[in-house]
Amino acid sequence: MANHSFLLPQQHPWWCVNFSENQLYESIYTLQLAIQKKVEAGILPNIILLGSHPPTVTVGKKTDPTHIKTIPSTIPTFEVERGGSITYHYPEQAIVYPIFKLPTPNVHTIARWLESSWIEVINQATPHPKGLQIIDGKAGIWTTHAEPQKLGSLGLAVKQWVTYHGIAINIGGDVSPFQQWMHPCGLENTIITSVQAYYENQHPFQTASQALAGWLTYLKNQENTVAERTLTVAELYQYFL
Repeated sequence: MANHSFLLPQQHPWWCVNFSENQLYESIYTLQLAIQKKVEAGILPNIILLGSHPPTVTVGKKTDPTHIKTIPSTIPTFEVERGGSITYHYPEQAIVYPIFKLPTPNVHTIARWLESSWIEVINQATPHPKGLQIIDGKAGIWTTHAEPQKLGSLGLAVKQWVTYHGIAINIGGDVSPFQQWMHPCGLENTIITSVQAYYENQHPFQTASQALAGWLTYLKNQENTVAERTLTVAELYQYFL
């Protein structure tokens, strides 16, 4: 992975904050907004939130009404300011929210870093990698099928040169709601898959938390990319918010 200036701890140290799948999307969204203001003000360093959500639908700013089919009334749905269209979150999905201060409001570099680092981690963890890819003009992570299938979604926002929202990687579990409830990411004919489904019996990661631990270990092994602290949400609130 190439060095990216926004990751250098000498200039922009960063901490990891873990949240569990039991914490509602709304509470983590509120936490992102609080952290974003403190990162912008220089009160906190760059923060990466890591975890999973209970079943939730989020609607990005590029969502058209035709992208939505029928979402069950029991599923919480939130309109948010991230890029992209509608998507689904669930416990077997690994979530990364980087709240980073950038030298410019252009989020392209951090978007490509999120995508490429996950591809490297998944490939390294798989005995016989089939390969994954980034497709120009289509955010996220895709398989190398003749008709690529999507297993990772990306949606970022930037406010006062600080990023928030992030990337979601489907590790396992039931991904049928993506097709049943919506045209995921606004793509009518796209098939959504997961790491476990794509790699069949190889199962490089059994759980979302295991995948997040693998991704974080990968980052720690990269030159000049070391988290200074790892906290829980409760610790972050206790000490800093």
